[in-house]
Amino acid sequence: MVAELAEVRGSVEAVNAAVLLKVQQARPHSLVVRFDERERLPRHGERFERLTLQCGARRATLGPCRFESGEATGPEFVEPPAPAGSDGRLVFLEQVYDFSQLFQHGRINELSVRVRQLPLVWGRQATIQPAFRDFTSQLLYDFQVYRGLFDGLDRSLEHEPPEVRTAVHEVAIGAEYRNFCTFFDRQLGQLAAAVKDFSRQDHERHGFYFRKQLWDLILSSEFMGRTNLKPRGFAGDSVMMRMIYEREFRGRSLFSKFMHRHPLDTVAASAVRARRKLVADLLHRTQARRAEAGEKTRVLSVACGPAAELREVARTKEDLSQLEVLLLDQDQLALDDARDTIMELEQRLRARLDATLVRGSVRTLIGGSELSRRWGRFDVVYAMGLFDYLTPPVARAVLGKLYELLSPGGTLLLGNFHVNNPTRVYMEYWMDWVIYHRDELEFFELASELEDAEVSLTYEETGSQMFLQVKKPVRSGAEGP
Repeated sequence: MVAELAEVRGSVEAVNAAVLLKVQQARPHSLVVRFDERERLPRHGERFERLTLQCGARRATLGPCRFESGEATGPEFVEPPAPAGSDGRLVFLEQVYDFSQLFQHGRINELSVRVRQLPLVWGRQATIQPAFRDFTSQLLYDFQVYRGLFDGLDRSLEHEPPEVRTAVHEVAIGAEYRNFCTFFDRQLGQLAAAVKDFSRQDHERHGFYFRKQLWDLILSSEFMGRTNLKPRGFAGDSVMMRMIYEREFRGRSLFSKFMHRHPLDTVAASAVRARRKLVADLLHRTQARRAEAGEKTRVLSVACGPAAELREVARTKEDLSQLEVLLLDQDQLALDDARDTIMELEQRLRARLDATLVRGSVRTLIGGSELSRRWGRFDVVYAMGLFDYLTPPVARAVLGKLYELLSPGGTLLLGNFHVNNPTRVYMEYWMDWVIYHRDELEFFELASELEDAEVSLTYEETGSQMFLQVKKPVRSGAEGP
């Protein structure tokens, strides 16, 4: 569960005074701020001795910084849009801070602290089994030999025009990508055999070692680079989902294109694409029933991401106009992606979608009171990937809250990857993408305390992801007044 901060406030201190401020945006190594005292705005370039921030329950004191107003400029530099009303940014002068998890977890990472921790990290090697070290070394050698072959081809194309380079890449992809997949899949099979008897602790230690050894290979894949670096603080963000849906060959080199595409052709990625049809089928059935009564279908999507499934749901102008959708996600950038999806649908179908976008997290659901009064009740509530990240107690609590939001006769659809997901080792070792896998009994147990619920289980077409379908009876004692 992400403990997201609603806001971060603080003050910068000069020799004789402190100036209160609000952090409006956390960039990787600088902070976009707005000052409280409008009559005492700092000058461009003004230096402050320290910045104090209130990060939830914690207080952080950071070193000297400089205020910079206006937009940054430079060759090929595009300034990310700052929130409305921002005064400028604070740039730090003596320490390198990482603010990427400030709003997500209230955490600020400092480079010097991480450098001091290097001996501890180096010491982890002593816990790695010798056989696994040898396996990883051989795997790395095999991949680098394969990479050298493709890099040689790319070097021979350096002085060719772009159209020739593109044409050669297309031919090479058609001729060699399947062979590369066979090679990669064989390596994955050997990896699965090497770790099959590991404990959870063993997996964590050996996975960390594995990724450090293969870091250069991992970063050659745009997709796996993102799952490892987690620029938004978590795996499975809306950009990763869009990559899975698009399933392209991305990268400047031929090898990087192969490395990017391979994880998108796995069973798990296929399941992510296939599950959109399950949602669409449920919504189409519900829409048909509600349309007979002359009413719209009210839908809640939890952890909506880019809401790509709406493209499967809304095929006609009538589909779009009969829906009323609330999209909930903790990530504002995911909601921006969802808004783009909606705009694309509205332009293509020339109709308006009645949609509300709400920024909120698991904490919003568990801690929120009278959510049904704020949002109303829904004919369909679905969460395709959220439960993969929730511990059993949290999952049970969220499920109960979502059930309360159902209208009588409504349906709740929740996805979770099965323990037999064949992509599991690949995800954990290569991608640093660890989720809660469940079996059927564990998934059913989450709904065991729901009053009057009719619970069933289905699977998307690959069988690696389960869907718990929970129907609320038309008359339910759980409805309350």
